[in-house]
Amino acid sequence: MATISNLPEEMIKFILCNNSINIQDIFNFCTTCKNFNTILEDNVFWKRKFYLRWPRLKTINEKEICTQKGYVDFRKAVETRVKCGKKLRFFLTQINKKYYRRRNGTILSSPINIDEKGLNLLMNPNEMNSLNSYFLIDEVTSLLERSERKHKDDLPNSYYTCKKLLPHLRHYYQRNIWQEFSKRPAEQQLLEEAATFVAQWYQPRKDILYSDIDTKLNNIVQEVLVHLKLKNPKHPIFLASPEQFLFWKNNYINENQWENHDARQILNTLCQIFLSKLNFRRIVYSEETNIRRKYFINYVLEEKVGDSLLLTIVFQSVVRRLGICCDLIIPFADDFLAVVETQCFLTWQPKYNVTNPEYFDINILHNEVRLSKCDRPRTSLEEALYITRYGVYNTFGKINSAQLIELINWRIVHKFSSMNLAHKDNRYSLELLYLIKPCNMNTLMQLSFYYLQRRMSQRPIITAIKKITALNPQPRVASKGH
Repeated sequence: MATISNLPEEMIKFILCNNSINIQDIFNFCTTCKNFNTILEDNVFWKRKFYLRWPRLKTINEKEICTQKGYVDFRKAVETRVKCGKKLRFFLTQINKKYYRRRNGTILSSPINIDEKGLNLLMNPNEMNSLNSYFLIDEVTSLLERSERKHKDDLPNSYYTCKKLLPHLRHYYQRNIWQEFSKRPAEQQLLEEAATFVAQWYQPRKDILYSDIDTKLNNIVQEVLVHLKLKNPKHPIFLASPEQFLFWKNNYINENQWENHDARQILNTLCQIFLSKLNFRRIVYSEETNIRRKYFINYVLEEKVGDSLLLTIVFQSVVRRLGICCDLIIPFADDFLAVVETQCFLTWQPKYNVTNPEYFDINILHNEVRLSKCDRPRTSLEEALYITRYGVYNTFGKINSAQLIELINWRIVHKFSSMNLAHKDNRYSLELLYLIKPCNMNTLMQLSFYYLQRRMSQRPIITAIKKITALNPQPRVASKGH
């Protein structure tokens, strides 16, 4: 009598890949026979089953996790994903018991407070990695989507808990990402990654991947190269190796790679692509209703409209990938945030001109393009780059990735307050500042006041203040009479 063990291995795998057979059924099947368990030690099979069960994770896994690790054991990934789902459901049960109660047939709720202690129970820091983080976030997002398909009056308690929990999970994971990012060498702390970090922080319900931002920037680079090749097929940039382009993409470069004339050709071509063909333009605040999104690099690249600072970052990211060194600078005062909103520049110094340095400002503001005093091709555009000859900039300074995050964060808060709009992201703003400047007492006091108003746990703030005071003890004042 023929049994399932007589079937070819490929047929067994084909049957088990059917959507009607869930993950637990497959685990049970593996335990029935050593031979079946051996047959299913196939990473391709588990990869297929993983993507069928959790299709949202396919994009994230292929673009982020596989890029970082190179190889993923999908059987282990399936086991981890199932474990994360069970852990999350248990956590939600505990939260619901604590904050929801039934009285006379009516469900009453208290304000849900998810603090760091509660998150540590869910996201064990000793076991935490990018895979676990994505799995927990995916489970919460799936529960939210399933709940939202129901009628508003039928939404379960877990829906409101998940809605509250998701930003905490994202920010918990991003704190680990920031610690890794800040430990990189300075030349690898790219401004476009810092801008992506802000967009992810303020939009926790969206899957914003740096790999998508990187792809869109690379697409602009390819358009510039195609257009440049039509104009000058002998340009030396076409002799650069793929390894050289990869290095420019992933690192700051301290000097330009091209002669003055060749670099100007690249800049002219990029100006034409950036402003005319792609039609990037600065936001007109009086005509915009959804202003907040213009500070996020994902929307700027998608809609080609944004704040001048974000446009400058996009331009700098593209031009660096073409071998031109540009530094983002702003006027420095005692507080570098006290700067006029439109005053941010890219400074470019042509190659082989070290005896008498010349600097050029690239300012995304005006409606014309000037390349130098001698050669000024002017183009009437809706939004243009203004490149003007400039001397040594004693009152200006180059900013790093942490300062960029602080500046974008400040502009978001300042723009909403100046336009008398309700700003719902005070917590996001304060916690982001605390992340990048953990020893700033002013930020700690503001965050402490915010927590106090909402009856949230002050434990992390108290711990941070104790650390600061331990590192900087105040001198004791002698009492009178001694």
